[in-house]
Amino acid sequence: MNKKVALTVFVIAAVYFYLKKQKAEKEKPVYYKVQKGDTLSKIAQQFGMDWRQLAKLNKLKNPNLIRVNQIIRIK
Repeated sequence: MNKKVALTVFVIAAVYFYLKKQKAEKEKPVYYKVQKGDTLSKIAQQFGMDWRQLAKLNKLKNPNLIRVNQIIRIK
């Protein structure tokens, strides 16, 4: 195998593993701990979401009822 082919294979492999790692990091769940004065709407806004998305993701029966120190999944 000549040097150009070996370098090409190396670059392709490096890009592949970099993209694979990026995808895995994007799929990791993100959580938020509710603070005093927080509302679902406020939390959603901080993360560029709609409160309905957060309510659905967290299976909240009453989205108006969140408690201090409650852990909310963001993604």
